[in-house]
Amino acid sequence: QLRVDDVQISFYIAIGLTSHVEDPLINTTEFYDDVNSVFGLYNSNLANFVTYLVDGPHHCFTNQDLYYTADAMGPQDGGKTNSGLMLSDWANLVPLSEGEAQNTVC
Repeated sequence: QLRVDDVQISFYIAIGLTSHVEDPLINTTEFYDDVNSVFGLYNSNLANFVTYLVDGPHHCFTNQDLYYTADAMGPQDGGKTNSGLMLSDWANLVPLSEGEAQNTVC
């Protein structure tokens, strides 16, 4: 998941417009805050929920070379400014064995 994902924001607005909600629009700040709130609740209440958030506008990674260069700081950071796991390394830890744990990265 991206911290600010234009594709997801567009989908959110489209669903809001077709559902006739009072205010279907959302800006990038609201999206980021809402994603953090929802994922924070999931992390707090669901023992088997984890997510990896990448900063930047790119929507999909697993079908592109960016999968191997993305880290939490951006799609092409390549670990230069991040001491955490690269997206590909983090994702490749799944499935976990019994007793193992994996953390959310953001």
